[in-house]
Amino acid sequence: MDDINIGLYAGDLTYDPPDKNKKIGVIALSTDVTAERDFARILPMDALGVYVTRVAFENPTTPENLRKMAPLITQAAGLILPEEQLDAICYSCTAASVVIGMMRSKLWCMQRAQICPW
Repeated sequence: MDDINIGLYAGDLTYDPPDKNKKIGVIALSTDVTAERDFARILPMDALGVYVTRVAFENPTTPENLRKMAPLITQAAGLILPEEQLDAICYSCTAASVVIGMMRSKLWCMQRAQICPW
C-alpha cells in the first residue's frame, strides 16, 4: 500500500456560492461504504453538488430488513439541505426499491424534493 502524506494546504482557497451548482440529494444506507466515492467518480462535480444522508439499516440484506427501513426514508431525505430546493434525489439502494416498491420509495423522495406532481 502506498504511503499517504497529509499536510497543510498552501494554495488559495475559493468559495463556490451555493446556487452555482445543481443540488443532488443522495440517501445511502448506513452500512454503505461506497456511495459517496461512486457518485464522485461518475458525476461532473464541477457542475453538481452531491449531498448525502444516511438511513438506518441493519445487515444482513434480507427482504425483512429492507422493509424495516421503509418508514425511515422520508425522515432521512428531510435531512438533506432542509432549507434548500433539490434538483434531484437518489435513493441509493436498488434492493430496497424492489422490495419496498419503486413507486412508494420514489414518492417519498419526490415529496422531500418538493417535485411531487400530486
